[in-house]
Amino acid sequence: PYDCLNPGLMDYMATWTAKKSGALAA
Repeated sequence: PYDCLNPGLMDYMATWTAKKSGALAA
């Protein structure tokens, strides 16, 4: 549902989740 409302939000959440899980070295 969120991707239909705000694609940018989904992209942000995906990056935030990846960082929190340690998937991103940055």
